[in-house]
Amino acid sequence: MSSRSRVRALSARLPFGIGTVVVVLCAALVVTGGVVLASGDARTDDGEYAYGELRGYEREPGTAWTIVGQEDLPDYTDEVTIEIADISDEGWLITYPSGLGRSFVMVDRRTGKLLWDSPINAGQGDCAVNEAGQVGCAVQLGTPLEDGFYLVDDAGVPTRTAEYLDTKAVEGLGTNFLRVNRVGHQVTLNTPAGKSIWARTFAAPIVGIDVTGDIVIIKTADASQHLVNPATGEDRIGCDQCSIRLYPSGVTVDHQAYGEEKVVTYATVNGRVDADPVAEADGLRVLPGPSTLPVLNAANRVFAAEGQYEVRDPARPGALWQIRDGELSKGNAVACGSLVDFGRLDGSRTTYELADGTHIGSGPPPGPQQPILANPRCVGSSGTTMVLVNQGVLTGLTPANTAAWERGLSSPGLVRVVDGYIVVSEGSTLSMLRPN
Repeated sequence: MSSRSRVRALSARLPFGIGTVVVVLCAALVVTGGVVLASGDARTDDGEYAYGELRGYEREPGTAWTIVGQEDLPDYTDEVTIEIADISDEGWLITYPSGLGRSFVMVDRRTGKLLWDSPINAGQGDCAVNEAGQVGCAVQLGTPLEDGFYLVDDAGVPTRTAEYLDTKAVEGLGTNFLRVNRVGHQVTLNTPAGKSIWARTFAAPIVGIDVTGDIVIIKTADASQHLVNPATGEDRIGCDQCSIRLYPSGVTVDHQAYGEEKVVTYATVNGRVDADPVAEADGLRVLPGPSTLPVLNAANRVFAAEGQYEVRDPARPGALWQIRDGELSKGNAVACGSLVDFGRLDGSRTTYELADGTHIGSGPPPGPQQPILANPRCVGSSGTTMVLVNQGVLTGLTPANTAAWERGLSSPGLVRVVDGYIVVSEGSTLSMLRPN
């Protein structure tokens, strides 16, 4: 697997009538009469498709394979969504409702065929894959396995390695496993044999854990987030009423308390986030969505005189480039993969490369050939095409603001990107869309 590293010429081609794009090395939103680009590529090649970058979805994708719950998954129950729980070099670990809880089984990414003779029914527990490729399952009320922690080999054969430790969620971290207890307040790091390395209790229940390499972000129900030291569980960065987002070169911490909005950036050094901040931008917020670089705009947009945005590299002290114009919408922008798409007051849209501010294209307001983007959600970008979920439709949007392709989603429909592939869960089916 390899990510697509796009090293662009350090120039910005500006469209007529859109205003001025300014590339600067300072944090302030200052417009100058020319364009100056910072040297170097802000992105790193991490060997994977990540941060919203997709494989070839510029044209309408076919369906590579589909798993039908009632036909392909033993003991599948109800019309509940089938999801991908984790991935390994062997395949994709999928989970589905079964028995008193959930079952897990490894499937071949290329064909969708089950790689294990029998799924692992974890009951009320959970399974995950660590960096060594080991599948670890905390089983509670499973069938036929007794409660305990198991390692599952490539053939799907489980071996019990530890007693059951109060666990409702499992995440792989290095060669070990993070476990969240059933009430959700405590997380522990354990070896596959069950030895505790560290434990930490939070005031509010844990609602999510994101693990990327050695970077661990823990989210709690009181809107707090914690980027922790994987060796100790202690905070490297912690914040309240905030959102921590990871990018190839670092993280942003988006502080969202009213009147105290700001974005603080931190650099990643040798795979770990440096606890010393690189830059701070008051009054700004980070646009949501997976992207290779953060896009910032005003947190309190009602007071902004015009649409204004800046693109940052978390590892650098200033903005890479900025754009501001009275014709720009103050909020109708989408950061998506390696692209950013801005709305204009007349309903038209214009698209730029995130890395260097190169203008890709513009399109007219919505019409017979132009889709209306109402609360679009970014799936990712493929070349110069953005793939969005918009009003129950999966859309490949061109820089000319036209639909390169569309695919309707049944309700409920869950779209996820796994290693650059688009995967769609719809009711009792799971489908991988074939890239071109």
